[in-house]
Order: sequence, then C-alpha cells, then structure tokens
Amino acid sequence: MKIKQILLPGFLIILFVHCICIYAAFDIWRSVTKLLLVPLLITYLLSQQKVFNWRIRPVYGLFFSFLGDALLIGEGASFFLSGMIAFVLAHLNYSYFFLQLHPVKKDTRQVFVLTLILMLLFSSVVYYFLDGYLGSYQMPVMFYMLFISLMASLAVHTFTHAVLKSVAQKYFIPGAILFVISDAVLALNLFRFHEEILGVVVMLTYGLAQFFLTRGFEKTGNFG
Repeated sequence: MKIKQILLPGFLIILFVHCICIYAAFDIWRSVTKLLLVPLLITYLLSQQKVFNWRIRPVYGLFFSFLGDALLIGEGASFFLSGMIAFVLAHLNYSYFFLQLHPVKKDTRQVFVLTLILMLLFSSVVYYFLDGYLGSYQMPVMFYMLFISLMASLAVHTFTHAVLKSVAQKYFIPGAILFVISDAVLALNLFRFHEEILGVVVMLTYGLAQFFLTRGFEKTGNFG
C-alpha cells in the first residue's frame, strides 16, 4: 500500500480523535492532533501528479490554513488576528484557484453574483447575532466574512462548467459550505456562547471542509 493511500483515512481518524480530545478537554492532545490535520492533506495533494504551476494554489491555501490553525492555538488578540489573516490568505488562494479553473463569464456571472448575495446575507445574520459581543473585532470579522463569502461563491460557480459540474457538486460545494458553517459557529461560540460541544462542531465541519476541498483539488489534476 502506497503512503498516499493511507493519508486520507489517517486524516479522518485523527479528525475523529481530535474531536474527542476537544470534548474530553485533553488540551495537549487537542493541540497535537489539530496540528497534524492539514499537513496530511498537503502531503496527500503533493503526492498527486500535476500540482504545480497554477495548481499549486490549493497547496498554498492549505499551508495558510495550517498556519492559521497554529496561530489560533495561542491566546490573545495578536494570535487571533494573525490567525484570521492567515485564513484570509488561504481563502484568497482558494478563490484564485477557482477563478483560474473556471473564470466568471457573462453567461455564468449570475450564478456567482446570486451565490455571493446569499452568502453575504447569511454572514449578515451571523453578524447580527454577534452584535454587541465583538468589541474591537467588528471590522476584522466583517472583512473575514467578505473573503470567505467570495471563496464559497467562486466554489459554487464551478458548478456552471460542464466538465467540472460533478466535481463541484461532490466536493467543492460541500467543502465551501462546510467551511462557511464552521467559521460561523466558531464566531458565535468564541464571542457569545462559549460551549465546548460547539468547539467539536467547529472542528468537525472545518476538517470535513478541508477534506472535501482537497478531494476536489485532486480531481481537477488532469483538467486544463
């Protein structure tokens, strides 16, 4: 069995263990398992053929996601803001990849615009429930919501491409939506609810989001 064949099952197992560590408050193992997740996906993606040139963008996105994970383990405003910036860079790389994969054209821009409006409306609802709890984080959270909405909208837009339709339906759209849900629950829990079980929901949806996106990136290796 090749090592790349055990990377994705290994990722899912570690994700499950990580969620258990969150629920059981095993803080050290919670941090260790969290830092193992994204590197497994990066290694898997790099083990595939044709990941360089413009296809290297997803690897950059995963790298900044890992950096964000590492920074968010720390406590305090500087770690939080730095982690948020890292994830913004991840979303920008994912967005750039989706644009290169399938540019928004006149006959497909309606899907992109409509999806972006829906994403921003969802973000506005989340922001409404956070009103009064964000303090000095109001502007950073608002800008972050804009970037993740853009990424998700471009992921959905790939559905309008005849060849990419199946990949978008199976991987890109579920991955992007799970990412949006994860960050929405993260914000609500971090600033308002502070429930440990919601931390499990955050990491489960985040892990599956990165898993689905990575599978989609892999499936586009022979495209173009």
